[in-house]
Amino acid sequence: MNERTRFCDGLTRYTQTTGLFLLLLATTVSVCLARQQTTSKRLRTPRGSGLKTIQLPEPSTSSGVSLEAALTAQQQVEPPSNQRLGFPDIGQLAWAARSAVPAQGDAAPTANQQPPISIYFVLPDGIYLYDPGTHGLQQKTNQDVRTVMATSLLNQPVAPTGGCQIVLVGSSRNFVPRYGPRAKSVMLLQAGQMAQSIKLQSLALGLTFVSIDAVDTAMVKRICRFPRSVEPLYVCLLYTSPSPRDLST
Repeated sequence: MNERTRFCDGLTRYTQTTGLFLLLLATTVSVCLARQQTTSKRLRTPRGSGLKTIQLPEPSTSSGVSLEAALTAQQQVEPPSNQRLGFPDIGQLAWAARSAVPAQGDAAPTANQQPPISIYFVLPDGIYLYDPGTHGLQQKTNQDVRTVMATSLLNQPVAPTGGCQIVLVGSSRNFVPRYGPRAKSVMLLQAGQMAQSIKLQSLALGLTFVSIDAVDTAMVKRICRFPRSVEPLYVCLLYTSPSPRDLST
């Protein structure tokens, strides 16, 4: 009887000790998970009514800048400025990029209908996606990642962020139905045409244009949090010039 009593007492103490240990372990795990979720929430961009939709001004289809003047201006390097670009300039750049490639089909793009290559604008108040159907911008994040982008792209510890950063994003799968095995080549050629139009338009606007030739696509995708189904194709940085250049003829 005494041995049974001692055994029961020992079993009870063991059970209590084990229960206390499991309780402490569960509490610790819960606290860690809560902290991890809180950190994750801090890093995520709030969704909902906080994100903006901006209607861009109508683009201008004529100017006093000749093609020859724009080509000459690209050889002139101006000291960069980080002053934000105005929406008229952003709208003009978006229009130039979209006008460089043929429309898919006969119908004009409608609201929220994205072409195979999308245009993102990285601005001080977040990342915006250009909607060609409405000629507007849809805010995708309200975080300023220009400094991180510029530092990583230019491989400099201190780099000018620029008044605007443009990222062309696409997926070859969107070109397969029309171009088949030539899908990736056509996608890259169209991205190059869009980049050239952005460059010429930026020069016509008197902006300083910096093209990033060797882009770490994984890094850009991670910073901008692009969908997994697409890849960055081209990145450029645009700067306002302290002394505006007059290229009109």
